[in-house]
Amino acid sequence: MTTSGRMIGVLAICGGLLLPVASCMATAGTYLPYQDPTPELLKEQAEAIARADLLNLRAMTAGALLALTGLALLAYGAVRRRRGSTTNNTERS
Repeated sequence: MTTSGRMIGVLAICGGLLLPVASCMATAGTYLPYQDPTPELLKEQAEAIARADLLNLRAMTAGALLALTGLALLAYGAVRRRRGSTTNNTERS
């Protein structure tokens, strides 16, 4: 695997870790309670919290898949490099 291939793996891992963090930061204000809320406002907030929870769950799932893909790319590259180096050594002998 080339240096650009390793870079893709590292970027996938970083993206996978940052995706849930960005989602949580984007929805953080949704969880703050209102002061003296009306029943309608409480219902509206409950719906907004449910949507934010779903968004955060989706972001965590996508982030985990992206990070695992990055780890798999790095592992694949390491195995290919190792096999390539042992193949070259046996051919020289």
